[in-house]
Parts: sequence; structure tokens; C-alpha cells
Amino acid sequence: MISVAFATLAHAEQPTTLQEVTVTATSQAEGERQAAVTQKTVIDRQEIEALGGLTVGEVIRKLPGIEAGAHSGDGGPSANARGMGRDSVQFLVDGERPSANARYALTTVGRLPSGELERVEILRGASAEHGGGAPVTVNLIMRKARPTTSTALKAAVGVRGDEPNGQFTLSQGGGDKAFSWILPLTINHHGMPLEKTTSRQQASGGTRNLWQEEKESSPYTLDEFIVSPRLTWRGNEGSLSLWPSLYHNQGERSSETTRSAYANPGAGTGLAADGSRREREESLLTIARLRAEGERKTNLGKLSGRVAVMGARREQDTDRTWIDAGGNRTNGREEISRDEREYSSALRLDRPAGDGLLSAGIEQSWHRREESQRATGATLYSGDYDARARQWTGWMQHEWPLAKVLTLTYGLRGEHVVLEAEGRRQSASQLAPSLAGRFEFAPDLILRSSLGAGLKAPKLEEISGLTVRGAGFNSPLEADRGGNANLKAERNLNWELALDKHLPNEAGTLGANIYVRRTEDFIERRTALEGTRWVDRPYNEGTARHWGLEFDAKLKGDAFGWKGAALRSHLTLPKARVEDERLGITRDARDLPRYQWSLGLDQALPLWQASAGFQLNQYGPTQTDIPGELATRQKARTLLDLYIARRLTPQLNLRLEAQNVLGTDTRRLASAWAGSDSWSLASGERGQRSLLLSLEGKW
Repeated sequence: MISVAFATLAHAEQPTTLQEVTVTATSQAEGERQAAVTQKTVIDRQEIEALGGLTVGEVIRKLPGIEAGAHSGDGGPSANARGMGRDSVQFLVDGERPSANARYALTTVGRLPSGELERVEILRGASAEHGGGAPVTVNLIMRKARPTTSTALKAAVGVRGDEPNGQFTLSQGGGDKAFSWILPLTINHHGMPLEKTTSRQQASGGTRNLWQEEKESSPYTLDEFIVSPRLTWRGNEGSLSLWPSLYHNQGERSSETTRSAYANPGAGTGLAADGSRREREESLLTIARLRAEGERKTNLGKLSGRVAVMGARREQDTDRTWIDAGGNRTNGREEISRDEREYSSALRLDRPAGDGLLSAGIEQSWHRREESQRATGATLYSGDYDARARQWTGWMQHEWPLAKVLTLTYGLRGEHVVLEAEGRRQSASQLAPSLAGRFEFAPDLILRSSLGAGLKAPKLEEISGLTVRGAGFNSPLEADRGGNANLKAERNLNWELALDKHLPNEAGTLGANIYVRRTEDFIERRTALEGTRWVDRPYNEGTARHWGLEFDAKLKGDAFGWKGAALRSHLTLPKARVEDERLGITRDARDLPRYQWSLGLDQALPLWQASAGFQLNQYGPTQTDIPGELATRQKARTLLDLYIARRLTPQLNLRLEAQNVLGTDTRRLASAWAGSDSWSLASGERGQRSLLLSLEGKW
């Protein structure tokens, strides 16, 4: 269908009636976007510096159209887009797709200083090369070893809330044409305060029988050490690169929760102290990873390959003390350990095919997780768990310039996934064709469209038998959390249609995109009563349809009389419906935001040899409505970051950055029902402002 439509446009072209328009890209990034067959947004080094942030992970959280969670002690950031959950953004690291648990590959990379990030490519839609499991792909291109002597230094200090933060990183590079190297060394200290309030109510038969108020203070500190050298050998026929990396962190959380309760919850009278809970959590995480990649020119074309191995261990020990209203103490301890092993490899061939390019590749990954859980004291339980994932992929793709104004990219991707957990073994396979087209109405007006299918396997934590018990109240709104060994892979079909307008006089680019996605065996999390406790697990709920509009703009102020200014903006308007097979109804997807909007401005101040700007992210309200079971509402959030940077010398820059200047809180209301019982929860998490001063030097 797409090929017929594009072919019709190509034959309908009237070259003699079009005026010649010359458009020069304002940068290499804009040039790549303009030339790409599929939708591709490139964030170059200059924009990365404008976005700010200490680490690569903080840059990810500011990317347009992407909502990324904060870093946790056991892995890197997860990210969502278009109102879809479950890591709806696929991350690549220099083109490598990490296997079942992407968080571990992203931990080492995500905690590197942002200066190690060369650029970011954001790809939308399905393709044979990247698949269609996630609607958005983010490729993190890291800084490469170059045959020149270089030194980079960054020292940063600041506060988040009232907790100190800091970073020290030193990067040294050198070499010659035959061998080059770069050695970055980073030490981070993160202080992450958390202040939360909760109002909890429970009723039976319409009569309220419990009403509690809680306040939680839970500061978390994380100290990190990262060393990640990159070594490259080059010859006339090819190159070989080694990238060993070691990541180690040590975390500590001290939590105190105080609770008050109404003696007469029905009338809401007699509020008095009702006990407290104290927790002390200590964690250790170590990840060792080695990646080798190479490429060689052959008679068939350019042959490239990579191999990566990873080993990781995490230990988490938590001591808890419960104090009731009478001052009586109860103690408990929980120990969780996790060992992970991963092996992946890939081989790829690129060769000319007529006027186009033919690419083909095979990929393989193997991932195993072993977990142990022990609880003593107030509650006794233990378990050992083992989960594995294996995946094989083969793909072929041909980029074909059918006419001067029309390029088609078509391909075929085959995937086979095997999952094992809790003594159960299941597999999923798919052979998925894909088609994309690029048509120039004019050199400055480009239409793109893509159609493709994808397979998205569950993550290991989603099928693991380990269930993490909550330390406080247990209800459908505050449930234990576990996996589901019976979870099946999602299968989806994606269609995109985008139009880009490149403004004259290098003024910038305007873009609009329509997307539609259909998912079979759609996965969402929900709670169910298992024995005497409520447990939250992922389930295959039915068929889901996601659709929406996206708009983005990059404008250069000089073209409009605003000297030295650069403006960028992105807006997503998502919609989603789920055919719930369990309930026999069609409903909205859970936690669907009304919109997501970002606006960024960078202003050069040449008189002071400085630049300043802001990044504004607005997340629309989200809601969930499951008739007779669950209703949630989360208020809209507006996050504002400001920065000013000044060049002190040709080698030194000083930067001051303020994050969450508005101190935006997160507020959520939730209600649940089961038979004659009902629960309600009103929670609020205080927004923490951050201030960071950094000195950066390059020689």
C-alpha cells in the first residue's frame, strides 16, 4: 500500500513546474535528518551540552518526546514514549541492542559523564534492522578513541534538596593512526532525598473502618566508580576496538515512616500517633563488561561484527523495625542477591546494490539471572529463582532510490525467543516484513512513511518467580510486586506518516507525525489477591491500539531577527484503547497521559562569552479507569531547568545549572474495589530542587 502510494507520487511529479529550491542544513545533524529515509532526529554535541546534566542518564531524561525514570541502584534508566509503558523506548549503545535486560548495559553507559556522549539518534517506526518491538529507538553514540592527544576534566558540586551531590571525571586519550585509546575515569556521589505523604482509607460494606496518615522521609545516597577505556587498532583494510568497562556502586537508604490513625475512622475523629517504621538498606552492585567490535573491507562489502560478555552481581540487605502505638518493637531482615550473565554477538554485511545499499545481519543473545531471597525476624520466607532468555535474529534490508525524489527501504526480519522461568519454558517466533518510503514534494518538503511488525518479549524481571514484599500496609493499591512465568510475548504492527518542512535561510525544521500501533497479547500490570496478600504482576490483557500525533520544531533565531537564539520543541498527543479479554470490555490503557510537551531555548551571550537557556518539560495528567476495580489520577507536572555557562579561558568553561526550579511535586489519587471492600490512597511526593556548579576543561 505504501509503495503504491509513493510510486503514484513519483509518477505524478512534474519537474518542469517546480522552482529550484536550495536548502542547506544548519548542521550535520539537520543534514542527516533531511537525508534519512525513516524518521530520524539527531541530537549533536552542542545540543547535548545545552540539555545539561551530569551523566548520560540525565541527558536521556531530557530527550524530546521521552519520559525516563530516575536512576535506581540496580540498573540504568527505563524510558517510555507516546503514553506506552514497559520500556517503550529501545536503547542501542553504538548500534548494539542489549539483550533481555537492557538496564545493565545502560547502567555503565548511563552513569558515564555526559561529555562521553558524542550524539544521540532518535528513530521512530519499525524497520528490519531495528525491529518494531518498541515504537521509538534511541541510539547512544559514544565518544570514540582518536589518534590525537587529549585531556578532559570535569568537577561538579551541588545539592539536590538538602543532599550534597558531586562528580569528578578525568579522561585521557592519545595514540596514532595505527592505535588510539581513551581512558575515562568517573567518581559520582548522588544524594537523593525523598519526602512523601500518604492518606490511606479502607471501607467494608460502605462503612469506613480505617483511616491513616503517613509521612515518610527516605534519603538515598549512591556512590559510583566507573572506568571504561576504549582501545582501537586501525589498518588499511579495517579496524578492531575493545571496550572493557567496570561499574561499581554502593548505596544506602535510611527511611523513617511515622503513622497516625483516627480512632473513629467513620467520623474522622480522634487522630493520634499509631506507630512508625524504620528501615536501613545497604546495597552493592558490580558490573564487568567487555565488548569487542571490528570491521573489514571485503569483496562482498563492509563486514562488521561484535561480541559482548557481561557479569553482574547485586546484593541488597534491609533491616526493618516496626514500632506500634504502645512502643513495642518488632524486627525483621531481608536479604536479596542477584547474579546475572549475558553473552551477545552480531555479524553484519553492508554492500552497494545498484544505486542503493543492501544490508544484512544476524544477532544472538543469551541472558541468565539467578536470585536468592531470605527473610528472618517478623516474617519468615525464602526462595531461589532462575530465569533465562535466549534470542536469535536475522534481518535483511535494501535501501533503493527508485527515483530522484523517491527512496524505498524494504526488508525482512526474523526473530525467535526462548524464555525459561519457574520450571516453565515457552518460545515465540515471528517473520516480519517492513517497508519505508521517503518522497520529496520539494527539496525542503519531505514526506516519510513506514509500516512494519515487531515482537516484544517479556523482560526477565517480568517472568521471575521472585516476589518483593511491601514492608507496610498491603492492599490492591500497595501490593507486593512479582513476575509471571506464563507471560507471552507481545506482537505488534506499526504505521507512521511524517511530514518535514525545512525552512529557508537555514531557519530550522518543522515536523508532524501520525502513528498507529496495534498490539496482540498486550501486557499491563494489575493486582490480584493471592492467599492473604495482594500481589501486583504483569498479565497479557488482550489487544491494544495506540495512536496519536507528534509535532516538533527546531528554529534558529538569527533567521527571525533574534540573534544567537535556538529554539526546540516537541509535543505528543497520545491515545490508547485496550480490548480487555478478562473483563470483556474495551477501555483506555492504564496511566495514559493527555499530552507531553517540551520546550527548550538556548541563547548565546557573546558580550560576556557566555550562553544561557532553559528546558521546560510538561507532563499531562494521567488516569486509569478499570470499571469496578481501579481508578487512578495523577496531576500534571511542569519541570523547569535553567543554566548559564561562561567561557573562562579557551580551555575552561564554568556552568551553573538549576533543575526543577519550580519544585514541582508528584500527586496521585487512587481508589480500588473488591467485592464489598474498597480502598483509597492519596499520595504526594515533594519535588526536590537541584543546584549544580561544574568546571569543565579540555586540552
